[in-house]
Amino acid sequence: MDERDVTELLRDLPRARAGEGFTEAVRQRIRGGSPRPDRPRIVAAALAAAAAFALVAGLRLDALRRDREIRRETRALAREIEEMKRTLPSPLVEVGGENGARYVVDLRRLPGRRDGVL
Repeated sequence: MDERDVTELLRDLPRARAGEGFTEAVRQRIRGGSPRPDRPRIVAAALAAAAAFALVAGLRLDALRRDREIRRETRALAREIEEMKRTLPSPLVEVGGENGARYVVDLRRLPGRRDGVL
């Protein structure tokens, strides 16, 4: 098949015609107007911004929740240590570790409570 055969085959194809309104749409775009509104882009950008905001807000709320839990646990530990200081006969407490190690804690050396926190 040579170039002349391809040219003849292409000529035999039905001519493509522009759809209704195509010419007017091209003219409007050339003039600077747009035949189709840019709303989908605006809506997509707004949805993306809202999703990003929701993600950041969710992460922030999760961090605040974890911070409250840590502070609550720290206060509970401080109360427990204060109670141990008052009630135990000896200020030395033996603490066993999971790895078989043993630790001795001198309650007198632990800092006092400051605003409910160690």
